[in-house]
Amino acid sequence: LGLQRAADQQRRDTRRSLIITASAARASRIAAAATKESVEEAQRAAARNEELRSMLERARIYGGGMRVMQIVPGTIGGNMVVPTNSFQIHINNLGRGPAMLRRIRWGFCSADKDKMPPQPDYNAGDISFVDSVAPGAQGQLTKVIEITNPTIVQALIVRFDYYDIFLQKDDWVSFIHQITPREQLPVPIEAPDGYVRFG
Repeated sequence: LGLQRAADQQRRDTRRSLIITASAARASRIAAAATKESVEEAQRAAARNEELRSMLERARIYGGGMRVMQIVPGTIGGNMVVPTNSFQIHINNLGRGPAMLRRIRWGFCSADKDKMPPQPDYNAGDISFVDSVAPGAQGQLTKVIEITNPTIVQALIVRFDYYDIFLQKDDWVSFIHQITPREQLPVPIEAPDGYVRFG
């Protein structure tokens, strides 16, 4: 009878140990899954933070410009400001990071969206060089060009190829503006896809 009780007690102890071991193993699996989930969430948060940092710290390049004006003697005394056939292409950087301008291309086409070529045609000029564009740069002169057919309303298409120093990658932006005879400032206009890209 004493041996029977001892054997029963041992079976109960063994069953209790197995239950405790199984519970501990299940708790370990839950803890491991929770740890893995925490690590994955931390990795996702780090990736989101890096993406946000890249958005904040990168260069934000865009372009513009204006017709060059000239002061000439007036017909009844004094001076007059008259437009020339030259246009200044400017580059701007609204971002926090610097950029290196590597290439400028430009061309002219109809200012009527329906008459524009399907893809931009940079038919008037293409130059490669290196110029830094600091954060906050506004109206930085890049090139003075001659306006073809300066007596008609037309569109000027410009593309900047640049290197974003913070992101360490090449990028590009483009814009299209309408140029009107005798007007100093151009006006942004609508164009087919591929004509305008913001940095």
